[in-house]
Amino acid sequence: MSQLRVADLFQLHPLKNARLVCGEGGINRFITGVNIIEAPDVADWVQEGDVLLTNLYSIDKLRPLATFIQNVASKKLSALIIKTGLFVKEIPTEIIDTATDYSLPVIEITKDILYRDIAISISEHLLSSKLQLLERFKEMNRHFTKISLENSSFYRIMNSLEILVENPVALYDKNFQCLFSTDNSLKRFVVLKAFDEEIPYFIQDVNFPDYDDNIYKQCVFPIIVGNDIKTYLIVNKINKELEEYQFIAIESAINALSLDFIKQRAVVEVERQFRSDLVSDLLSGRTLSIEDIHRRASLLQWDLRKTYAVVVLRIVSREAKEKSVYKIDKSLYEKLQETFTIFLAVANTPILVLDDRMVILWEVSPSDKGWEARLKKMLASVQSEWSVKLEKLSLQGGFGGKAATIPELARSYREALDALDIKERIDFEDDFIAFSDVGIFRLLCRFPERSELDDFIPAALRNLLSVKTSIRDELLKTLYVYFRHNYNIIETARELNVHYKTVSYRIDKIKSITGIGFDNYEEMLLVQIGLKILKLTNKNITYM
Repeated sequence: MSQLRVADLFQLHPLKNARLVCGEGGINRFITGVNIIEAPDVADWVQEGDVLLTNLYSIDKLRPLATFIQNVASKKLSALIIKTGLFVKEIPTEIIDTATDYSLPVIEITKDILYRDIAISISEHLLSSKLQLLERFKEMNRHFTKISLENSSFYRIMNSLEILVENPVALYDKNFQCLFSTDNSLKRFVVLKAFDEEIPYFIQDVNFPDYDDNIYKQCVFPIIVGNDIKTYLIVNKINKELEEYQFIAIESAINALSLDFIKQRAVVEVERQFRSDLVSDLLSGRTLSIEDIHRRASLLQWDLRKTYAVVVLRIVSREAKEKSVYKIDKSLYEKLQETFTIFLAVANTPILVLDDRMVILWEVSPSDKGWEARLKKMLASVQSEWSVKLEKLSLQGGFGGKAATIPELARSYREALDALDIKERIDFEDDFIAFSDVGIFRLLCRFPERSELDDFIPAALRNLLSVKTSIRDELLKTLYVYFRHNYNIIETARELNVHYKTVSYRIDKIKSITGIGFDNYEEMLLVQIGLKILKLTNKNITYM
């Protein structure tokens, strides 16, 4: 039994001989209730969708009749049934004219028809419709619940919904990027007029550039998980208007999609933790069964028989003075991970987000000699895209050498950390450096305890460290730049932006403090190595 409309009233037994006087434009209005009121304040008691029965007992108190009709029409009355032959012989012209203006159906019945019979007949039909809707709700709820329990994808939910609502449907993210549409020609739409019509959803007028030039109405239903809108379900009213039972299907589908979203998010969180645990075990160098590692990796569709290089990335602030200690919200690393996943277009690339860095296992061909340059180019491309989104932040990274076996991953990881650490301490121009780029620092990084390197600082350089801090840093920087320009005083002065005589004075002072013999090649080599050790082990040294 379909939902009752005004046109259906004439099929009911008590109203078979009733006559539609006017208001043909409202003949398809839905009926939700029936009311019998013989009082002057009848308009105060009318509810939307009602059929009002009256014999105009209080007609004198209802005047002006045009105002009476306007009031009940404003309450969205579905139809007015007037009994003639008792208090009025015929329906007043004023009622007919005003009702016609408002497309309010006015139906005339004779005095022998009982209100009770009409009310019972309408109520029975409405009750049957409600029971039918309840059965439909239970049926549709069971249908979509079954889909959810079978762990079917949202594609099946959407395809089922399309059949039930007899219109194309689509799913969009919260930025209105199309995730799925049952009709690809309806993916793109242009909003011509958007307006709120209902609390749970809104309707907007749209056209579809890939479909035709017509204007269609589109129902937009927010799918809320927790307190946030996650996606939008859209029903495009291309074929027909939606009926009440189809809204039940939509509600059931929204519940199923919400549940699917929660399940997918739970799966992602579990998988992310599983990935993190496995990558952490690999990089820590912990002794593990190779068979167990391969088993765990296969669950993530990772092939650890390939060759990888470990990449370590860190987000730094362009404004922070101490970039290495600047605290970055971890959520930024999660967004960075999403960026890499999209950019690489490889969903199963091993990526791990730690507290202050992100780790990537970058696949490398064993015979590829140009992989470092290509990796830097890729990282620079991500850096460029990332800088557009967050102007005050940038990326720095280091990566180790090739790891052809699982145990070598821990070594590549240590090299990547060392490269990044050296990058932060020393003024390398590139944002991303390989461990192979750091020169002699590769040798220095092999010392497990950096403090042991202090033994390799020559005595002459130690003498320079004993002077006052302000003078010390000035002399250390001059010495470092002097070495870098191969003992060229003019070039050293140009870089330091001082007079060349100032450089000569400083060099003489260094000789007097340290006793360094600048013509002794071996001593010069030891001093230069000592300068690099100082920079690597002492953050208070600022000459580089």
